[in-house]
Amino acid sequence: MNQMSILFKMIEGQQINKYCLEKLLGVGDLGATFKVSEVVRDETLRKLAIKIIPERSDANFTELLTAINLEHPNIICSYRSDECKFFNSDAMLYLTMELGKESLQNRLTKRRLPPEEIKKIVGDIASALVYLHEEKKVHRNLKPENILLVEQNWKLSDFGLMRELNNENFLQTNNPIGTVSYKPPEAFNKDSVITAEWDIWSLGVILLEMLSGKIPYNTADSFAQFLTDVFKGRIKLPPFPKEFEPLVFGCLKKDSSQRWTAKQVLEAVTGRKTPSLPKTYSAPSQISLGSNFTEILPDGVELEMIAIPGGSFLMGSIDNEYTKPQHPVNLTAFRMGKYPITQAQYQAVMDNNPSYFKEGDDYPVEQVNWDDAKEFCLRLSKMTGKTYRLPSEAEWEYAAKAGTNTYYSFGDEASDLQKVSWYQDISQTYPVGKKKAGNKWGLYDMLGNVWEWCEDDWHPNYNGAPNDGRAWIDNNNRSQSELRTMRGDSRNPYSRLCRGVWRNFVLPNRRHVNDGFRVVC
Repeated sequence: MNQMSILFKMIEGQQINKYCLEKLLGVGDLGATFKVSEVVRDETLRKLAIKIIPERSDANFTELLTAINLEHPNIICSYRSDECKFFNSDAMLYLTMELGKESLQNRLTKRRLPPEEIKKIVGDIASALVYLHEEKKVHRNLKPENILLVEQNWKLSDFGLMRELNNENFLQTNNPIGTVSYKPPEAFNKDSVITAEWDIWSLGVILLEMLSGKIPYNTADSFAQFLTDVFKGRIKLPPFPKEFEPLVFGCLKKDSSQRWTAKQVLEAVTGRKTPSLPKTYSAPSQISLGSNFTEILPDGVELEMIAIPGGSFLMGSIDNEYTKPQHPVNLTAFRMGKYPITQAQYQAVMDNNPSYFKEGDDYPVEQVNWDDAKEFCLRLSKMTGKTYRLPSEAEWEYAAKAGTNTYYSFGDEASDLQKVSWYQDISQTYPVGKKKAGNKWGLYDMLGNVWEWCEDDWHPNYNGAPNDGRAWIDNNNRSQSELRTMRGDSRNPYSRLCRGVWRNFVLPNRRHVNDGFRVVC
């Protein structure tokens, strides 16, 4: 038993917030699962399961976010994620979720399953996979231990290895892990890509195990030979009922492009066509990059708006008290100005230009206070018929990071900051969009040049912050003495401040040569 397993065993009976760890259910590669009681005022409200993950990386947190956002009757329901710490251990992540009555693995050790029960289980799994694959996600760790019975439904669990599919429906991988005998042969090719067909192969192996009690490999030979057969996809089919032949052969085609889809599997076991399942989790709705558009303002001035896809991200950082605690945020899609509002755009809408550095139309407008920016949004909305507003802090940071987890949105090296950001020179502002590159979503000048107003009231940390991307406002009748939030830094000399997570607070009536804004709709 390794040190981590010993720690997990030792913390049976310990408390995480309102959850009492009653029993260690299992330890895997990515953490341990406990049976817990949710206790409030010494009363047990319900029994749950809790997964504890030792590593606190952004990747692990992203996986917790993904699990929480899945909502389907054949997927284990997840409730809450947070951090915990025991004894002298480092902080860990945890996720609370439904408690299954038993796993399919446990059911298979008890008895052989009749055909109708097998069809029910396959149908439940396939239904969950249809949902996942339509959401552009792949479980990639399907095995009987991860299929749990909750009341009368079989549900998928353990999404620690789940991965997003990119726009081309694959993701490069060189590290296939998990239980080897359920992996498809392409998983062991160093040039392999993850596709939805991985899950279908795994389902085929599980199906054969339910039908025959055996996996489709010759395990009597040496372990080395067994691994070779798995790696090469050389299956040996045990006897199984003939009525299941189309389903088995459809799932276990070595050529992944010829395998059945989850919809075909579901149709085969239910005997009816399955329309696309409605998405019970509404966010994130995606706006395609083709939804970028340009507003034509008076005098022919253009305002370019960039489509920002909805999604989840980890907001904040551990570097500063103002940016703690890191917390998950889910956002629906929106559009954001490609650049900070320019002097030409401000002039076209407001009929004045308050800027100190009047060097050209394409320079960012500055010396605007929060009320000026709000008035600009109001007039622009009336002018265009759309609803323009200031971004929330969450929207601003999400757009600045553009799906990255690096120190800066472009990487980890401060030496590259000059390529995307105007900073280190307080003597003037600079024309927008003139740096070599914007971020990966096509936004320019998010870092440096001018500070940008956000809609939010100032809060010194993120305790109690919204998790849905909306602005954090304490009082709709806010006074001029209540601080507001700004983002994006300006032209200060410190690279560590020129980051997507950095925050600033000022009075809403301040007018300064470093203060600008951009809009969203």
